[in-house]
Amino acid sequence: MRNRLLSFAILSALSVRALCAQQASDLNSGLTISHDSSLDEFALSWWGINDFYYFVLGTEELVDEPWVYFPYANKGTDAVLGPPPFATNAPKMFFRLEYTDDPASDLLTSDFDGDFVSNKAELDQGTDVYNMLFGDADQLPDEWELFHFGDLFQSDSGNGDSDGLTNLEESRTGGDPNVTATLTTAAAINLSIYSPR
Repeated sequence: MRNRLLSFAILSALSVRALCAQQASDLNSGLTISHDSSLDEFALSWWGINDFYYFVLGTEELVDEPWVYFPYANKGTDAVLGPPPFATNAPKMFFRLEYTDDPASDLLTSDFDGDFVSNKAELDQGTDVYNMLFGDADQLPDEWELFHFGDLFQSDSGNGDSDGLTNLEESRTGGDPNVTATLTTAAAINLSIYSPR
């Protein structure tokens, strides 16, 4: 299992150039920064190694501002990866490419969009780790529906596991609609109260 962090910067539109050709054998994953002067847009790209998961972080100031996740993440498939071209008014920007192949890493077990589907599961099914999507008429997050059912044809009121919790209730509490929830009862607590002498 490997975790890596690559850093690169955009200093200005005039100073940006390709860093190296993109190929699988390159130690820096073929990291490239380019600028389209006609559209005034930047593009970041790199070689995505099969079964590695990639996240981009950015900041305008290395000292005063925190690194934040750029709204792009993807799973490598032995091909070139990168976010869509973007424009910026910042005089300088710094980026990091964070990636891992460790399924137990915090990066992959996290749930950035709060839909109760891990980042890894979302990237494996091709959904967006940064946005909860609601593409159909129900109130179920699409990513949650795809993860648990493999389709978007479920209803809010469905209860396939017959546990008394609807799909909507399970989606909002992190439940599994395919596994019957078990009722737990509170245990007795014995308290002893002591007073000072």
